Amino acid sequence: MNNERRDHALVERCKRGDRKALGELIGQYERPVYNAAYRILGNPDDAADITQSVFLKAFERLGQYDPKYQFFSWIYRIALNDSINQL
Repeated sequence: MNNERRDHALVERCKRGDRKALGELIGQYERPVYNAAYRILGNPDDAADITQSVFLKAFERLGQYDPKYQFFSWIYRIALNDSINQL
């Protein structure tokens, strides 16, 4: 299964309340989200805070996610926007 299909399946499982699926998504994308936030903010604590809030927002807004786009692109954009907003 390619990453896009795997991510879509994990998102669908998350929508049904599957915490293991959420853990898999976090495990896969936590580092790139953190790195994006760190590049913008330059502070490891702030980047960690943004990373945590990004996954919370993503989970709360899974209903708004459009599966015709890559999940990573969607969550990465949230990370960039939140990091810029924090500046």
